[in-house]
Amino acid sequence: MPLTLPHRLVAGRTAQTGERPQQALDELRLLSHGAPPIPDAATPDQAFLEALFLERLGRWNPDRWRPCMQPFGIRSVSPRPHEIAVRVPAEFLPDIIHTVMPCWAVDDDSPDYTEVHGIPGLRARYEHGRGFLYRPGFDGRIAFPATPGLWRKAIKVAADLYGPGDQVRIPWQLSPHDWHAGEVRFTEAWPRTFSPAGSSYLGSGFESRILRRLPGLCQLPRANWHDLWVNHYSDGPDIQFEWQNGPAHGAVLERLLDPLFGPGAELELQPGQSAEDCYSGTGGNVTVRAIGRPGGTIVLRRGLSPNDGRLSEIAGEIWAQRCAEREALETKHGYRIGRRPMAELAGTQ
Repeated sequence: MPLTLPHRLVAGRTAQTGERPQQALDELRLLSHGAPPIPDAATPDQAFLEALFLERLGRWNPDRWRPCMQPFGIRSVSPRPHEIAVRVPAEFLPDIIHTVMPCWAVDDDSPDYTEVHGIPGLRARYEHGRGFLYRPGFDGRIAFPATPGLWRKAIKVAADLYGPGDQVRIPWQLSPHDWHAGEVRFTEAWPRTFSPAGSSYLGSGFESRILRRLPGLCQLPRANWHDLWVNHYSDGPDIQFEWQNGPAHGAVLERLLDPLFGPGAELELQPGQSAEDCYSGTGGNVTVRAIGRPGGTIVLRRGLSPNDGRLSEIAGEIWAQRCAEREALETKHGYRIGRRPMAELAGTQ
């Protein structure tokens, strides 16, 4: 018996966003009549913030990285026109905040130019049961459902992950509600990237649409690891997406090429490559190109390994040491979360 239309919409949306069925149904009910089941960002500011967030996630080096963990630390997303809600296990919330919030080394302080890491201008606040990341003076925000205590303590842990306070500048502590002069100088030095009239800013729509479907691209079976980075060209961002073992090319392509729930993209065959090669994974790298403007591509690479994702003995020892150091830091701030024993995690798939 065929599914009813609402059930199809819920199933299609959850496959992309990782939401629970009730969450997806609630979000669908909030959309205006005729809106797509997974809406695009409504403003360039929102899309650009999401593109920066995706790029920083791709560079993420979690303090307690392990094979087969939650991909990029994200459980699910709820895309809305003027924001995106990101659900993160408490274990990884400080890591993600640490990765995307701006900072720079004290040695790089300069009245002329400061090399900012993270997202320049990004600030944090908490209201109505959610933490928010935003850039003062611009539309766009990323929401994190969390209790007030969890959010406050995660912020403290994230700040301490930078290391000794005399070695790093943390502008979101120095100027918690406005831009720091160092961030302003940095963005002014890179107008093509950070100016609202710049090519990266105006061409960020495809990256935003990928973030809004990221859990669906990291579907089960869980890969040993994921990697993502972005190159910027005149015709749009070029997203490089890699994983080892895990879902086959065909399963990821089905999500990307879905005409209703996908990001609006089509397969771009390379010389000598067939669609069958792409779906079977025998044709090398697979390129998917955004339809229309703004443009962009995502290149899929799947590696195969007999390694089941378990840590080697040496890597397990290093990981356990880092885990112990991190737990000491969390204890300092009262950030207590439930987690499986370290010995079990070190050998998990």
